[in-house]
Amino acid sequence: MLKGLLIANILVLSFSVFAKNQTDSLDIIIDKSLNFIEHSQKQQNEGLYFKGEWPVEMKSYLLPALLGVGKLFAQPVDEPTSFATSSISNLLASIYFENPKHLKIKTMITQGLQSVDQNYKSDDVYSYYTQMDFNGTIVRGPRAVGQYVPKYIQGLTNIPPDADTTSVTYTAKYFEHMINQTSDFNIPQAALDTFSRFRDVDRTSHYYNWLDGIRKSGAYMTWFIDEKSPAMPRGVFAKPDRGARIPFNFNDVDCVVNANVLRMLTLTKNKNQSGYKESCDVLNFSIEHNLESQCGIYYPNSYAVLFTISNAYKAGAECLEVSKNKSVQKILEGQNYDEGSWSNAPGIGRTDKVQSTALALIALMNYSEAENFRYDYSVKLGIKYLISQIEKKSDTEYFWPGEVFFSAVAQARNTVLWRSDAYTTSLVTLALVKSQNYLKGIE
Repeated sequence: MLKGLLIANILVLSFSVFAKNQTDSLDIIIDKSLNFIEHSQKQQNEGLYFKGEWPVEMKSYLLPALLGVGKLFAQPVDEPTSFATSSISNLLASIYFENPKHLKIKTMITQGLQSVDQNYKSDDVYSYYTQMDFNGTIVRGPRAVGQYVPKYIQGLTNIPPDADTTSVTYTAKYFEHMINQTSDFNIPQAALDTFSRFRDVDRTSHYYNWLDGIRKSGAYMTWFIDEKSPAMPRGVFAKPDRGARIPFNFNDVDCVVNANVLRMLTLTKNKNQSGYKESCDVLNFSIEHNLESQCGIYYPNSYAVLFTISNAYKAGAECLEVSKNKSVQKILEGQNYDEGSWSNAPGIGRTDKVQSTALALIALMNYSEAENFRYDYSVKLGIKYLISQIEKKSDTEYFWPGEVFFSAVAQARNTVLWRSDAYTTSLVTLALVKSQNYLKGIE
């Protein structure tokens, strides 16, 4: 009892000192960060961006840059994609569910998803890139033609629709339905069948998965295409008009992709979909065997896996309960209590402290749901760190500079990277808003 009172007093004292050092209240910080996100969203077609999209930058390092992928010296290239728009929309929806007073979010989500539907939909699934003309043939690829990849390997970017973009987009559309209370929302059966069709069965495993022990797992694969089809172009130099293809030929199983799919299926009451149980098994296996730093092939952040698994768990994926305690333990052990931050895994090479801290905090609060004396000191320290990293665009706009959001294929996991100020700011803002409810509104 005495120990509990002592801890409580320390927490109150530490957070009161923190509050006294703040110029703005937490409410004002949240409002100013939402102003930044709102003003970042394109209000009309502008340059490479469609109306409703948010800016995203790609940077290339080392060998890929020397081969012409991106620009030398890590100079940024604008890289608008549906995936970024839908991902930001999901974060904004989560902010709204935590506090519905932020009404401007509704318009932002609607504009973003209108853009995705108009420019990226492919039958009942979604593509990462929009369509474009290549010598009279409709292909997909980055709009910054010749800046992201040189023309001699442009065909690598004519990629098929994928499970990650499709699941994140349908989740965002489900959230939009919940916010606006529109008519019943259902994912087309054809889309659900596509997820179940492209699974890790009866195939040779991607080398990256094989090394992790993920082989013929039955989990969902990333790309919606038959990797065995002789019609799929194989050569690195095959031109875009030869058809869509998986970069470097082999489909893969990504933990973050599977967690995003599970979240979508759970929210939309499709737990009976083939592959659901197997996807749960892969995620639990990955946590049990400490694979969170590597099993997100397209997500080189050790907390991205924990974050997305916690999202699926919070959505109602009870099958992930077995990983909860170990996930929470990993999060708590990873915090730097000197400053309150979390850092990316050392082997990945970038600390990405702001993004890692936001991911870890949201996951921790997803798992505990309400104030808990075992965790709330960690939450308060983490929030204090995030606030200390604010950058001011104007008197009415705060933001956090984009850190690594996602990456290219396994062969370039740490050298072709995407960042977005809007995404990182949305992620941090969600952590701040959740902390208000988690800590019973303590400022």
